[in-house]
Amino acid sequence: MPHTWIEGPIPLDRISPIMEEGMKSLNIGAQAYFYGQIRADKLKDKTVRLIEYTAYKELANKEFERLENTAESLFELQKIYIFHSLGKVAIGEWSMVVIVFSKHRKAAFQGLEWLVNHIKSEIPIFGKEILEDGNHQWKVNQ
Repeated sequence: MPHTWIEGPIPLDRISPIMEEGMKSLNIGAQAYFYGQIRADKLKDKTVRLIEYTAYKELANKEFERLENTAESLFELQKIYIFHSLGKVAIGEWSMVVIVFSKHRKAAFQGLEWLVNHIKSEIPIFGKEILEDGNHQWKVNQ
């Protein structure tokens, strides 16, 4: 089950082939997708204009694999795809995409939510929010 680092925003053309793959499989009954996109949050009366992501990739890759294996087992997922950005991602662009395939919708929805929550709380990925005035603040995941 692949997880992929993308430099900059995640482009739609990386996701479209996965959608088609799911449509062609005769064993897939549900596909669930999460698209995490950068918001124009207000911090200290300044608007966030982009987030610059860094990661401790060696540990993150091990943790992605652990989460993927756990989710596959807990929710009987047939395929999992995880994309996460590194580098700069502007407001309105995608920084994380998680896709799951399963036989049934309940497993797909539950597995997707579980994965997104655990990725945000357990994977060592750090986001520096760059404000409109050029100052920055480290992002706290919620």
